[in-house]
Amino acid sequence: MKQQLLLLLDGLDEVRAEIRDTCVAALNVFQQEESSEIVVTSRIKDYESLSNRLNFQSTICLKLLTLEQVHLYLDSTGFELTGLRTLIGEDRALQELTRSPLMLNIMTVAYQGVKIAALPQTDTTQLFNSYIDRMFQHRQPKLHYSKSVAIRWLVWLAQQMSQQSKTVFFIEQLQPSWLQTTVDKMTYRLGVILLGGVVC
Repeated sequence: MKQQLLLLLDGLDEVRAEIRDTCVAALNVFQQEESSEIVVTSRIKDYESLSNRLNFQSTICLKLLTLEQVHLYLDSTGFELTGLRTLIGEDRALQELTRSPLMLNIMTVAYQGVKIAALPQTDTTQLFNSYIDRMFQHRQPKLHYSKSVAIRWLVWLAQQMSQQSKTVFFIEQLQPSWLQTTVDKMTYRLGVILLGGVVC
């Protein structure tokens, strides 16, 4: 049974600052007593500001991409990205954005086949709009709802998560208290009653 689970604490930097050092100490004790393998992730600046350190076997530091790595990735995709390559060469702010693998992937999807004249200058709103449009075009045959309906519900979800101070969405954490209108709350209650009747 030993070593069959690998424990992962994703986001030490998201633990409240005042208890972060205590959390590190507790993780060290747990690791020593249980001889368990643990993976902990954290933003480097937040980790370096702690007075305690994790006593684990090794550390991996993930760095931002270099401009050379960005160009190698663009060359390897097989997509027409000449416009994006040109814009990256001219726009320093955009170069900084491409150093994040997530943002680079979003740009690649949003701007494949787009000519340089049609590309916005470091406009992240336009970038995300183009990305969303591409994703809806790509998945259109499989969708059972319109783009406007999907965006309306995603905006609602983002607002609820912001109000609840949540940064990661788990469907099991959806709560009836998030419902805003009386009709929604009544529909939820009716659904619970009907589901309970079916189960019984």
